[in-house]
Amino acid sequence: MYIGKKRKNISEMTLPELIEEERNEAEYLKVLKQKDKILQHQIKKYTAKDQARILCNHGRLLERFLPPDQFTDGQMFLILEELFSDPKVPEMLEDFKKIHLDVSDMKKIFR
Repeated sequence: MYIGKKRKNISEMTLPELIEEERNEAEYLKVLKQKDKILQHQIKKYTAKDQARILCNHGRLLERFLPPDQFTDGQMFLILEELFSDPKVPEMLEDFKKIHLDVSDMKKIFR
């Protein structure tokens, strides 16, 4: 049954009408499932794009302090591991979560 289409009472419908009604509902359900699948794909796609954007932004910020031409991946890992092993870091991170920087502030950093 399509939304907005006026429908007879089931008890008033003939067998061929009931069969046609069932067929219409099955087609409508198929269309809705296809639309749902498309929307789910778009959600995943945008989520992936958002994740990639966040990773790129974080990478650019990290490069500002740890230029990749000066440190290997292993060295960067050791540096970060050492920095994050400081017991004060979790408290500092919680404090930083309370600070909001606008995107325009980020643009200044990336110039």
